[in-house]
Parts: sequence; C-alpha cells; structure tokens
Amino acid sequence: QGVHRDRPLDGTSQSRTGIELEADRFATLFLMPAKLVRAMCSQLFGPSPFELTEDTSFALLGVSLTESKQALRVRRDLARRIASTEHYDGKHFDSMAKQFAVSVEAMAIRLEELRLVDL
Repeated sequence: QGVHRDRPLDGTSQSRTGIELEADRFATLFLMPAKLVRAMCSQLFGPSPFELTEDTSFALLGVSLTESKQALRVRRDLARRIASTEHYDGKHFDSMAKQFAVSVEAMAIRLEELRLVDL
C-alpha cells in the first residue's frame, strides 16, 4: 500500500475532521475554480460534458469507441485521461492537471464534480 497524506503511517484508519474537509474543499475551489475549469475543458475538448463517441475516442486515444470503452471502463478512468492528456485531435498542450498545478487525481475528481465528463 502506498503512502497517502490522509493515512497514518502505522496503517490505522482515522476519520478526517470537519476542519480538514473544509480545508480540502477550500483548496479545491481556490486551485480549480469552476469557471476556469469549465472554460479550459471547453477550449481543449469542445462542448461539455465530454462524451466518448467514435470521433472523440479517436481524437483522445487514437482508437475505436469499442477499444476506448475497454480501456476506460468507468467515469473516473475517463476523467483521469482528460485530466492528464497532453494531446487531443492533433493539438498538443499541457495537461489540465499541469496547468492547474494539481495532481491528476484531484483534477479528475474536479471534472467529475463539475459533470464535465460522461461515459
């Protein structure tokens, strides 16, 4: 098991306090404001929510829709791919996670919260 900032090193489980949850929520809103995330997602990937179709599948992964659905089985898989990709439809750019200076997982969660991805 990997080390994670929310888990004690001794392996015990511990619930997070309301203050910690509030701090995480503030950080999310501060680092990834909804308006900016929506605008960037739209600029890079087109209208929201991003849905896998034959065209978007090829633009994102270079494979058919069937192959994409095998690789991206749940919404979080698609959100992670959108958050981390550095090319789409022949365009190259820094990933959304990199542009917002957050982890891919944090960006993926934010994309889901804002309903910007759909399977």
